Amino acid sequence: MPTLVAMIRGINLGRINRLSMGDLARVIQELGGEHSRTYLQSGNVVFDGPLGARPDAAAAIAGGIREANRLTVDVITRRADELRAIAAMSPFPNAQPAALHVTFLSETPDADRVAAIDRQRFAPDALEVAGREIYLHCPNGYGTSKLSNAFFQKRFGVVATTRNLKTVQALAELASETPARE
Repeated sequence: MPTLVAMIRGINLGRINRLSMGDLARVIQELGGEHSRTYLQSGNVVFDGPLGARPDAAAAIAGGIREANRLTVDVITRRADELRAIAAMSPFPNAQPAALHVTFLSETPDADRVAAIDRQRFAPDALEVAGREIYLHCPNGYGTSKLSNAFFQKRFGVVATTRNLKTVQALAELASETPARE
């Protein structure tokens, strides 16, 4: 069974959409996820088992959270091998690690929409789109960037959630430790 990483968008932001990692782990287990491990309080969970093999795992998790916790959230998943490759890629090799982020998209965006982005408009921030990921360099911090989840969702018509590079690397490592076969 493949190991999956699920990233839940928009939970535990202050008092909004509170979801304990214990509740998240229970939802994963009830859906057939095994060996689940959460990372931080921001909705990151690594698991394997039958849920990890389902092509609709992200939708199943979103439905399970809605049913168990009355929260409507978006979920994006990546296989462990995909996440390791994402964590290893570095389109901004000279950047400070704290300034690097990855925006995960639910689908590959339309190439014409990607090409239409006026990258100079966002300077000093920079972006590189690679399939279903957008690598961000935000030297003044992600919190001040206009390259937000909302921007990409509106621009590309897909769900987006962003993690800093340190979190992506930690999730890739955690996924490598999960006792599952890919």
